[in-house]
Amino acid sequence: AKFRYPGLDIREAIYLMVFGPPQTGIIDFTSLKRRATPNDALACPDGLCRNATPDIITQPYRLPTAELITRLETALSASGDSWILLTETTLSPQVTQRVYRLATPLMRFPDVLHVQLENITSGTALALYSASQIGYGDGGKNRARINAVLAALSQ
Repeated sequence: AKFRYPGLDIREAIYLMVFGPPQTGIIDFTSLKRRATPNDALACPDGLCRNATPDIITQPYRLPTAELITRLETALSASGDSWILLTETTLSPQVTQRVYRLATPLMRFPDVLHVQLENITSGTALALYSASQIGYGDGGKNRARINAVLAALSQ
């Protein structure tokens, strides 16, 4: 049989066939509801995520959006996870959302990272929502990913 998913590891292709594609559309951070299972993590500016309790409150970054994206993707590359940008959507002149598909190093478990960047007077506001595509728990992987990204952005 011919391999139908070019660019994907065989494990990633099997996960895709069994569990379906990841949620790649935009999410509304103001109405986002956290999962009942312990396999997601959320970081938001104060007041943005009204229906969900964030794990981390983010502060504005005094960087232009393009530089913040570059640093975020550098942090993702340093994490050991493989990643690709799935979608980028401009919601308004000030707000952009990006969706990344990530895969863990060993078992290639698929995760999705939603990133919202908003140009504000003091720089760029950042919201992150990282969630596993499969499984009940993630062993803290999504929270650790967000912590690592935020730590890299603060340097």
